[in-house]
Amino acid sequence: MDPRTLERADGTTVRLPERAVAQADPLRLVQLTGGAGSAAGVLSAAGMRIVGYIPHNTYIVAIEYAPLDTFHNNVATESYRPEITNTYAWISTSYYPSNPIKEDLMANAPEGMSAYSSRGACASGREPVRAFGLQGGFCGWRDQPGHGNEHDGHVVHGGGKLDQTSTFPAIGEQATTGKVGLAATASSGLPVTFTTNGGPAVITGGTNLSFTATGVVSIVASQAGDSTYNPAPDATNTFNVMKSTASVYLENLSQVFDGTARSVTATTMPAGLTVEFTYDGNAWAPTNAGSYAVTGTVNEANWAGSADGMLAVSKASQSIAGFLPTNGSVFLVTDVPGLSATASSGLSVSFTTNSGPGVITGITNLSFTAGGEVAIVAAQVGDANWNPAHELTNVYTVLGFAEVTIASAHGSTIPVTGVYTMLVGTVYTKQVQTPDTQGTTQYVSTGWAMTGNEPAAGVGTQVVMTVTNDATLTWLWTTNYQLTTAAGAHGSILPATGWRAYGSNVEITATADLYYHFTTWTDDASGDANPLIVTMSGPKWITANFLENLTTNKSTPEWWLARYGITSNFEEAVTNDADGDGVPTGDEYVMNTDPTNALSFLYAAQFGVAYGTNCHDVVTTNSEPPYDVWTQIVCDVVGQLLGWPCATDRVYDIEFDATFPLGGWAPAPGLTNLGCADGWLSLTNALSADALKMYRLKVRLP
Repeated sequence: MDPRTLERADGTTVRLPERAVAQADPLRLVQLTGGAGSAAGVLSAAGMRIVGYIPHNTYIVAIEYAPLDTFHNNVATESYRPEITNTYAWISTSYYPSNPIKEDLMANAPEGMSAYSSRGACASGREPVRAFGLQGGFCGWRDQPGHGNEHDGHVVHGGGKLDQTSTFPAIGEQATTGKVGLAATASSGLPVTFTTNGGPAVITGGTNLSFTATGVVSIVASQAGDSTYNPAPDATNTFNVMKSTASVYLENLSQVFDGTARSVTATTMPAGLTVEFTYDGNAWAPTNAGSYAVTGTVNEANWAGSADGMLAVSKASQSIAGFLPTNGSVFLVTDVPGLSATASSGLSVSFTTNSGPGVITGITNLSFTAGGEVAIVAAQVGDANWNPAHELTNVYTVLGFAEVTIASAHGSTIPVTGVYTMLVGTVYTKQVQTPDTQGTTQYVSTGWAMTGNEPAAGVGTQVVMTVTNDATLTWLWTTNYQLTTAAGAHGSILPATGWRAYGSNVEITATADLYYHFTTWTDDASGDANPLIVTMSGPKWITANFLENLTTNKSTPEWWLARYGITSNFEEAVTNDADGDGVPTGDEYVMNTDPTNALSFLYAAQFGVAYGTNCHDVVTTNSEPPYDVWTQIVCDVVGQLLGWPCATDRVYDIEFDATFPLGGWAPAPGLTNLGCADGWLSLTNALSADALKMYRLKVRLP
């Protein structure tokens, strides 16, 4: 509600004049009654601050913004201020007890107001105070100067309303996309409302007018009045609503034929409007090359506009592809290849002979009259929608035949030996697999020779030739024989086993290990010449043989002496007893003992009798007391026992002699050619009824 509108206690309203300054919430006009000391009349609202003044030429009534429940019967004692001159009366609430009254608000009181007093308050001697804006009002009074009396009073309500008019400025022609803010005023100052009275218009938010289409629109401005004013006569504005004008810009007016409809496009201002096109007056887009008049027209409910232009559809370019046979193809003179090619336009391609011994029949059948090169041209001349295609030319080679013979005495060839018919001009690769090994004989290819073609000769296992005419290729070979060399123990031989060329001379050398010497050649050679020259007239097997170096004294190997640190003066060393064990070094070789260890030599480490299993107890005592008893187990003697440390690479013999003085040594039966398995030999010889015998131990090399 307008802040200058006051609400009475009974729910009716009254509007203050414009000179009454009103703010905040609507005011409520209330009535207070009571005895002496009560207020002559109070205007109040639901706030806390002054919202307006009602001036009169004699008295002032101040209307303040205060809660209703702040008023009570003793308010009037604050509202009457004796110190204020007699020309003032002041009504206030307890919230504003000292607000001053401004004299400049007393001027220009409205006319036509009537006063009322239920108790003759407007009687003689009492000047009325008129509250303008109230149809009727209340009457306030004052004493003559100096009386200082206090009187009570009340507010009364009165009767009729005022007339009012509305002012609604004219609205001119509008566009469908336009927006109009409606504005009108009422002479009463009350708000004006707007409604549509026909036409494509919509009002939102009370004053916002927009349009939905073209047509005639009528807008009615109304003021329905209130408790003070009668309704104002309606004011109507009628005007036309037209389509807005849009700009159209044609695009894609230059295009190329592609077999589909060539449609143009357009942009608009504003953007996004629907545009319809015609082409030479037709609604459909053209397909063929040519020029066409184009019109683009906006088709929108709220917009209008169009543009004209010329669509130019140019001929399309085309190309030829898939020209077969491909360029560089090679044919026999007897071949009849088929020609084919495609144009990107889909139009047919024609073929012609440009040069060479070629003939085209049946449009695409190519044949040859001779060998050589043939050039064929593929063409497509175009039509109303296609430009001529760029011509393509393929050049073909036409070949004859030649016989090529391949010969080889050995090995495998690729291709195998034989006679082949080949195309003239063919580049051909021939190979041979080498070596061809047959046991101890080997055939190795040394190259090739060719007649009737080039090149005439070459080395290696492969030849690349271009066939020009009849030719013979012969693979060439050489013979190798295997030389097998072997070395016996304790030496080496050079060269190693390998292939040697037939007829070549090979020098063979034998080399003995230290403390050994070469003796002779065996197998396919003999003698002791070193080095040996062998002529490879065939496969050869040569073996070198070696023996150990022996001393003259005691025939001892030098390598055995070197094992114990004796590397020189071998003849003297074998007769010496370096370890002082009584055995010369040369004899210790036979024993296979250590010539540097005095405890290492051949000796009988175990010698005695052998007992059997027939045993008995022998009890012995003394002859005088006390008597002691001894018991001893005695077994029968069954033979003699002999044991000694032995060498596993030596042979041992037991000899005996039954004569004395000794000199008739003979092998003991069953005790000769004894081998050693684990480094110790132990023998038992049965007792014999013969006379006493002497035994000795002998050792020898196997």
